[in-house]
Amino acid sequence: MIAVKWQQMIAGLLCMGAISSPQYVWTLFTPALKVDFNTSAAALQVTFSLLIVLQTLFSPIQAGLPNTSTPAA
Repeated sequence: MIAVKWQQMIAGLLCMGAISSPQYVWTLFTPALKVDFNTSAAALQVTFSLLIVLQTLFSPIQAGLPNTSTPAA
C-alpha cells in the first residue's frame, strides 16, 4: 500500500513539473516564439499570463475530480 502511494506521489510530481515549467522559463522561449510566430513580446506575455491564470482557476476543479469518481468494483 505504501509503495503505491509513493508511486502516485512521484507521478504527480512529474506531471506538475511538466505542466509548471513554462511558468518559470517562458523568457527562454520568447525570442524563438517571436520569430516563429512573427508576434510581439507583449502578445506572448499575455498568452503565458493566461496560461498561469487558467491553471490557477482550474486547480480546484482538478482537485475535486477524484472525489466524484468511485473505484471500480
